[in-house]
Amino acid sequence: MRDSRKIIVDSGVLIAIIDSSDKWHLDCLNALKKLPENTEYVTSESCIAEATYILPNSKFVKKLEHIIQSLPLTTIALVPKDLARVFALMEKYQDQPMDFADACVVALAERLGITTVFTIDRRDFSIYKPNHATRFRVIP
Repeated sequence: MRDSRKIIVDSGVLIAIIDSSDKWHLDCLNALKKLPENTEYVTSESCIAEATYILPNSKFVKKLEHIIQSLPLTTIALVPKDLARVFALMEKYQDQPMDFADACVVALAERLGITTVFTIDRRDFSIYKPNHATRFRVIP
């Protein structure tokens, strides 16, 4: 069952929203403004981990915490079936290569029936073919 109100958020978007020097900052903020108020945002724990690793200091991590609480952004944990799918996806797309966080986004999107991915990795997510849809709708 697809849920068009839900959008899955990749780590690059979290970083871009927080870091005003990021080249995707304005594109991501503008995309957020255009989305309906009833949009539900979800992400994976791996995307949060990746964002906190890449963000350079505690000031940015504090902003990340604020973003998570204000969007609202729900963090979804992987279940064992998701983890098996993550590794299968990484094997399937090893020529890209697909990283763990992207594979988690795809696996969660499949489980939750989400077809829209909020990501700056447009090229990668236009290549990935989810089980539940012909392709992902990618924003911005």
